[in-house]
Amino acid sequence: MAAARKTRVLIVDDYQTVRADLRTMLELVEGVQVVGECASSLVALRQPDNPQPDVILIDLDVDRRRSPGSDGMSVIRTVKTRWPEAAIYVLSAADTQSVLPAGVSAAFVKGMDTERLLDCIRNFRSESERKVEMEATRERALKVAEQARAVALPQAKAGSRLAYIDTLRMVLIILVIMVHAAVTYGSLGDWTYEDPSTDETSAIILSFFVIDCQAFFMGVMFFFAGFFTPGAYDRKGIGKFWKDRLLRLALPMVLYTWVLSKVPNYIEAVSNGGLKMSFGRFFTQYFWAYADKGPTWFLFALLIFSLGYTLWRLATRKANLAEKLSTLPTPKTGTLLAAALVIGISLLAILQ
Repeated sequence: MAAARKTRVLIVDDYQTVRADLRTMLELVEGVQVVGECASSLVALRQPDNPQPDVILIDLDVDRRRSPGSDGMSVIRTVKTRWPEAAIYVLSAADTQSVLPAGVSAAFVKGMDTERLLDCIRNFRSESERKVEMEATRERALKVAEQARAVALPQAKAGSRLAYIDTLRMVLIILVIMVHAAVTYGSLGDWTYEDPSTDETSAIILSFFVIDCQAFFMGVMFFFAGFFTPGAYDRKGIGKFWKDRLLRLALPMVLYTWVLSKVPNYIEAVSNGGLKMSFGRFFTQYFWAYADKGPTWFLFALLIFSLGYTLWRLATRKANLAEKLSTLPTPKTGTLLAAALVIGISLLAILQ
């Protein structure tokens, strides 16, 4: 007996993380096959004819974010022209329409209708049965519309967040604090205040902890910053992008380097250096000499990286680079491991 044909799904969303999450969830559903994922309707048009999708899962705003003048429906018209028989399932931040747009079989609210979306795709059947489901979907959409409207405004202001990224970032911040505490009481590293342990075993354990954490945690933090930079640049444009960078990165760096750093430097100079003068005199006399970037060094690095990314985007703005990159395959595990090995060897050579 021949195996039943799987329901073929095509994902159209301009956020790589969203596409990856949808693919992961759908591939766990029995009888479902993800046949492709695209960053825009234009990329979707270049998908191979075979196999054709049964369901096209679309972010309603995917083209609007790329072309602000779009009415939000151009992506639906585009894919319907290419695949007229496919069912269109729409994802949006909130469903405020009592009637589904023409050509759309069902609509789902991001973060709220995940289980319903998976059920619809899992139970996908013939076109006639889909019409019956569409009527039931309209009724359910009306019931959740009020709740969706209530969360739409906060979502629009704050944007959707990835909980696992926030959790991992919190763990990394805790590690940063623990590393600085380990430097204080261990035998490795340099810190304003040091009280190394006289127990050799404790010093060795703390040193290995510092070495292990410093091998990855700041690199991961910079990776997060780089991963989300293209999306921020595309959403805000170069003007607002740099306004936010100057407010969130440059201003705190300047305030600490030339103002707040004077407090720990003065305490250290008095307690360890025997300095005999008031803080006010120290502040004015050593304003430039004691400028200390301290823990805000990474803000300076982020500004340099942001400048480099901006220059790169300006240099390639006419090359349709975003669409070209969206068609590149995801690096294999072996490729990532090889890149990590090359970076590690390079850093070791530099430190030596």
